[in-house]
Amino acid sequence: MADKKDDPRDCKVCFMKFDSEARRPRVLVSCGHSFCSVCITNLIKDNSTLLCPSCRAEQGLTCAEQLPVNFGLLELVDSDKDSSSDSLVADRTSSTNFESTGKVPVLNAGHCEEHGQYKLFRCTTCAQYICHVCTVVEHPNSTCTVISVKKALEDLKELHKGVISSELSDLEEVTDHLETYDAYLATWIGDHEDHICQLSAELQLHNDIIQELQEEREKIKVVLDDGQHKKECLKASQDHLEASNTVQDVSDAVDETLHCQTVTKYWNLQCTEQFPKKALISSSLKMHAVTAFALDMMKNYDNENTEEDKDEDRNIDNNTDDDKAISEQVSSLSIKEKLIEVMQEK
Repeated sequence: MADKKDDPRDCKVCFMKFDSEARRPRVLVSCGHSFCSVCITNLIKDNSTLLCPSCRAEQGLTCAEQLPVNFGLLELVDSDKDSSSDSLVADRTSSTNFESTGKVPVLNAGHCEEHGQYKLFRCTTCAQYICHVCTVVEHPNSTCTVISVKKALEDLKELHKGVISSELSDLEEVTDHLETYDAYLATWIGDHEDHICQLSAELQLHNDIIQELQEEREKIKVVLDDGQHKKECLKASQDHLEASNTVQDVSDAVDETLHCQTVTKYWNLQCTEQFPKKALISSSLKMHAVTAFALDMMKNYDNENTEEDKDEDRNIDNNTDDDKAISEQVSSLSIKEKLIEVMQEK
């Protein structure tokens, strides 16, 4: 018995068994291939020319009865009837059910509802999966390009492999950009944290200088109070001198005046030597100059950013060049170096 996968008793279009009734095997005289009467009728419907489903040879006819019957195949089918009636029943039952016969093509796009055949082809012109009959009736090679399901699947896979490859390439490029950007962010965060530490140290220096300046003011307050006392003593000695009329009184007033003058001169000398405290004033002026410069730079930087934000609002659809942005950011970070330079000059 022939292999079921290539059973000569089956029509190669509908995969159903030939019989002596509706599905009689008929020979295409143009090429010698045989198909059942039902399939031939479907193939020539609305067309006076039939194309062989196997070799595409042309055959002119208007009905299946114009073709000779392949009696050799009929004898093969009839001889099989005598072998086993049970087997015959099983075969006929399976001929109406593709799934139960085990002959369902591995690569198929389903069942054609119009012609009852498996869709083993794809019309690339119409973007449809079609059956054998469709290739002749609705999708002839004169107007359509037809390929096998296998070729269609291979082409589809290759197409999407290319798409996936392109998307992977784009994804890797974006990933590299984001990783680079993330590295810059980490660096900038570290720089800001360093700046915060430095600003904290600078703030502490300001607080220390403020403390020293306040202590200096307290000293000056004490000295001023002492100076006021000496001023009052000088005025009192002056009044005493003017009020003296006797030799003794004048002598006493002169001694008092000389004493006040000596004490006052010593006080003046001490004030000149102790004030101002040059080291403290120098530190204060340096800190003031550096801080004022830094604040001015930060103010200018904020103004530039504000103008840039306005420009971005006016040109929201324009892309910013990444390298330029990074260069500008690095330039802005040089404020730290400028501050150090100014402090060294001071």
